[in-house]
Amino acid sequence: MQSVGMARLKAHLSHYIDRAAAGEPYIITDRGRPVVEIIPLRAEVAAILNMIEEGKATWEGGKPLGFDGPELLGEPLADAVIEDRR
Repeated sequence: MQSVGMARLKAHLSHYIDRAAAGEPYIITDRGRPVVEIIPLRAEVAAILNMIEEGKATWEGGKPLGFDGPELLGEPLADAVIEDRR
């Protein structure tokens, strides 16, 4: 994986964005220290963004509807504490 300094990235941003979009990831450095990675957009993320752009999906930034969290196995902890206090 190639690296590029912050100053060079700023001067040639569109070049590095085009290369990353084509599948070439980059490590961005600040004073020689790695700080961030630029990678190509994953296909599934691009598909979701396209669906939003085409009006086939919406997202207001919240949790997905119908998701109640992880499935509980056994008795909820709060119920066990209440029972223990009795």
